[in-house]
Amino acid sequence: MDLNTLLSQPNALPSAPQAVAELMKTFQEEDAHFDDIVDCIEADPVIVAKLLRLANSSMFYRGRPVESTNEAVRMLGQTKVRSLVIGLIARDSFPALPEHILNQFWSFSTTCAELSRYIAGEVKSDEDAAYTGGLLHMIGELVMRVGLPRQMATLDSSRSGLLSLARGQAEMALLGYSYAEVGAALARQWQLPERIVRIIERHRQPDLNDAADVNAAVVHMASWRARALELETPEDDQIRLYPIAMGKALGLEPVKIVRWVPASAR
Repeated sequence: MDLNTLLSQPNALPSAPQAVAELMKTFQEEDAHFDDIVDCIEADPVIVAKLLRLANSSMFYRGRPVESTNEAVRMLGQTKVRSLVIGLIARDSFPALPEHILNQFWSFSTTCAELSRYIAGEVKSDEDAAYTGGLLHMIGELVMRVGLPRQMATLDSSRSGLLSLARGQAEMALLGYSYAEVGAALARQWQLPERIVRIIERHRQPDLNDAADVNAAVVHMASWRARALELETPEDDQIRLYPIAMGKALGLEPVKIVRWVPASAR
């Protein structure tokens, strides 16, 4: 099935709920008003419940319970909350997928987002865009699992499982496109900012000579390390497999990436 056929399938690209549409408007504002973001989230009680559960999880817990949207936004920051809400909605737009797949996807994606923000800070790039791009860079994988279940099952049973370093390459060989192109299509339908769409679409093969692709390269590096963490790859193997060209382009020493750990593990 070619990419256009996949994207034209009924329900292949889920429509953005109203809460996402409203949050998208705040992305276009340089200084989105705190109350506007809180109001967008509180318009949907289900999203509020999910956000509070996440804010009180081991991933973000800071020593005292978070009991309101206001507190969550103040504790996590406006950009992180916006990104997490959009990520939660994106994840929950595919209820037919097995829970273990969604949990693995979310764990990997939040780790990638956190590391993307860290790397962007190291290279003096846009930390907020890197965080959002890192969180959503693999959303196309969920679309493909709904639209192409047989082909995805074939890849899952090979050495190119969901979080394999070779996953994107294997999808290209099998289909002629990968989760990156599919994810960018969903991001455009949801009217995410173009800088986020570019990260999602280009992170697999960013142009290292194009300044516009710096955050795509940041997410490429973060995705590599997040996969290694999820797969529990030994540190020696990570050093051996380190993306040298990408690291040099970003000016990053391998040890800075390989020894980074998520906040929840510190």
